[in-house]
Amino acid sequence: MFLLINGKRYQLKLVRRIVNNDNEADGECDAPHVKGKQIRIRSDLTGRRLLDVLIHEFLHGAFWHLSEESVEQTASEMAAFLWRLGYRLPPDWKQRNKLG
Repeated sequence: MFLLINGKRYQLKLVRRIVNNDNEADGECDAPHVKGKQIRIRSDLTGRRLLDVLIHEFLHGAFWHLSEESVEQTASEMAAFLWRLGYRLPPDWKQRNKLG
């Protein structure tokens, strides 16, 4: 699945494991200048945590210059708000988007 962030094309990939600087991570976003940019999300995430990580990595792609703390707080607040409104991914979202 591909998505546009500020007019730049990213591929969304679900992966089993993400290790960044010897630490496990739930998501990862390539810099906007990288060729073949990807956003990688752990495939076992579900519910509100998945929503939070998707927003978090999208924000990195859109606002690469922001600090990790700013991205983390904003993503968590957005995810909490959308969750309260009732936003949920349908159970078959991975299959419908050819990610599973």
